[in-house]
Amino acid sequence: MLRVPPQTGSRPALSPYWCSIAVLAVLVLALFSRVTTFKFTLDSRYFLMEDQRVVEFQLGAMFTTDWWNVDARDAAEVDTRGGLYRPLPLLWLASLRAMTTEEALRAQESAPVNLGNVLLHLVGVVLRFTLLLAILDGLRNARRWAFVGALILAVHPVSTEAVATQVGAAEGLCVVLSTSSLLLFFRALDRGGAVTWVLHATMLFLALLSKESAVAIPGVVIGTSRHVMPRYFRASGSVRTIM
Repeated sequence: MLRVPPQTGSRPALSPYWCSIAVLAVLVLALFSRVTTFKFTLDSRYFLMEDQRVVEFQLGAMFTTDWWNVDARDAAEVDTRGGLYRPLPLLWLASLRAMTTEEALRAQESAPVNLGNVLLHLVGVVLRFTLLLAILDGLRNARRWAFVGALILAVHPVSTEAVATQVGAAEGLCVVLSTSSLLLFFRALDRGGAVTWVLHATMLFLALLSKESAVAIPGVVIGTSRHVMPRYFRASGSVRTIM
């Protein structure tokens, strides 16, 4: 068959990987664009309007008190025994609150905080799409199934609360950091390198500082590395070549 040579000066087409990411990004932004106008909801009102650690950016207190700051509040009001340790979401909320105008805060709303949740969800979807690609590498229609999986994660109603409520940043941060930790772990197993191992450990540590559910990641690492590691990040199917 006669092959037509490519036109000189034509732009190279985007890879399927980046095309898939573009579709996922447009979908997430379209579905959750209204979130940027939402007012503070549920426990977010306390954390963003009353919690002095967030309001006054008390960095030391964020890392030396529990999530609910029970010692400084009425236990009956909090209705919890405390003990949750999530300093990273407190730092995240305080940083984005500092970017919010006083007028918006008086109205109990913050576009930077809300947009931050949307972007966390978007990054989490993209990272899990990449992880699914690596897991399914070598299987028939791997890219298609990875995209379907990421699509479900992008639009499933279970994500609504994490994106639409400001304190949902804890879940968003945990997803992003945990998935990054998994990707770095399997890359380190396949290619080695002290820097990659350090980055993996750092991401896992930060995930644990975001939400306690990240404690499950070591179990996931052990299970997946034992059963599916031979297909992970081969020279022909690594994240580097996927992109």
